[in-house]
Amino acid sequence: MITLKVGMRVKGDGVHDGISVSGNTGKIISIDGDPDDEWTMYSVRWDKENPNFHDCGGRCDRGHGWNVDRSHLTPINDEQFIVEWEEVKK
Repeated sequence: MITLKVGMRVKGDGVHDGISVSGNTGKIISIDGDPDDEWTMYSVRWDKENPNFHDCGGRCDRGHGWNVDRSHLTPINDEQFIVEWEEVKK
């Protein structure tokens, strides 16, 4: 399993605290805990605004932040993101 780090681009999957992050992409902006612990929380600045999201304690714009655990995140590389974004725009 790839260790997630601050600055990595990720894709969301599933529901955390009643809010879906499925299909969202963003960047990890902080980590609360040991990255090797499955329950560590990751603060993500999501690309697309969602009225249910917050600002991760002032770390990003309101409506773009949401904290999730490792099970809801998949790392993506920029090339993969560009391909996925092009598919979304069609």
